[in-house]
Amino acid sequence: MSEPNINTRKNRSYSLVPYDPSWPLEFDKLNTELSPIFGDNLISFNHFGSTSIPGMIAKPTIDVCVEVKDLKEVKSMRSKFESLGYESWGNYVGTEEEYFTLNDSNGNRIYNVHILQTGNQFIEHYIAFRDYLRTHPEKVAEYIAIKEKLREEFGLDDYNSYNLTKAEKMETLKNEAKEWYKREHKNPE
Repeated sequence: MSEPNINTRKNRSYSLVPYDPSWPLEFDKLNTELSPIFGDNLISFNHFGSTSIPGMIAKPTIDVCVEVKDLKEVKSMRSKFESLGYESWGNYVGTEEEYFTLNDSNGNRIYNVHILQTGNQFIEHYIAFRDYLRTHPEKVAEYIAIKEKLREEFGLDDYNSYNLTKAEKMETLKNEAKEWYKREHKNPE
C-alpha cells in the first residue's frame, strides 16, 4: 500500500482564529520535547507558518520545520514518533520529507512536523516566507485578507478547497518573499 499524500487527503473542517501569543511558547515546548529525539542528526528546529507570524489569523496548529543531516535516519524513527502519539504520513506533501502530525483529545490537529534533509529548498522557502511576513506588516494584512476572503467563499467545512486556492493565491507573495530573502542573505563578494 502506498503512503497517503496531499492529493488523497480527506476533506475536513478547520478554523481560523486571531493570533495567540501563546503559540511561540507552545513551539518552544515542542522544541524542548522533540529536539533530543534527533540527537546529532538535528541541524535546526524552526517555527514557521501562520502561527509564527505575530498578528496573523491562523489555524491553531503549530508548524515546525526540522532540518536534519540524514532523512533516512528519521525514516527509521517513525515508531518513536508514533509512541508519542504522532501519526506518520511519510513523504505526504511531496517535498522529500518525513511528515508527522499530532491531534489533541478532541481530534483537532495541534502540530505539523515537517522533517527535511539539509539542502532541501523548502527549508529556505518556509523560513523566507516567515521572515518576510515578520518584517513586512503590510504583507501580513494582505495575507489575512486572502484568508478571510477564502473562508467566506468556502466556509469552514471545505479545507481542501480553501487550502488549494490559498496556495494558488499565495504564489506571488511567496515569490516576493524568496526574492527578498535572497537579497537579505546574499553572500558579500
